[in-house]
Amino acid sequence: MSQLAETQELVRSAPESISACKELFSKSYKCNQLKYAFNSLTNRERAMICFCGELKRSDSYRKFEDFDDLELQKIRKALQELKVITKRFDTNVGDVTKLKPSHFQA
Repeated sequence: MSQLAETQELVRSAPESISACKELFSKSYKCNQLKYAFNSLTNRERAMICFCGELKRSDSYRKFEDFDDLELQKIRKALQELKVITKRFDTNVGDVTKLKPSHFQA
C-alpha cells in the first residue's frame, strides 16, 4: 500500500472527527476516568474514601464498577468532603506536603 493510501485511511471526515471530539465530553468518558482513578488508588486511599462515605472498610477492596448507584453517590459525596478539608488546610496552612513533624508539637 502506498504512503498516500495509508494517509487517506487515517484521515477522518469532519463529522467523524466532531463525533470523536464529542465523545471526549460524554458521560461515559467521565465515568471511565473515574473508574481508572478510583481503581488505581491504593487500598488505604480507597479505605479513606469509603470511611468518609460511610461505607464499610471491606468495600475498599471492591472495584469502582462493582458499586451500585447509591454507593457511588456516597463515594461522590466523600470526595467532595475530602476536597473541602484539603482546600481548608491548603488555604490556612499552605502546602501540607511541606509540613514537618515539628509543626505538630504542642
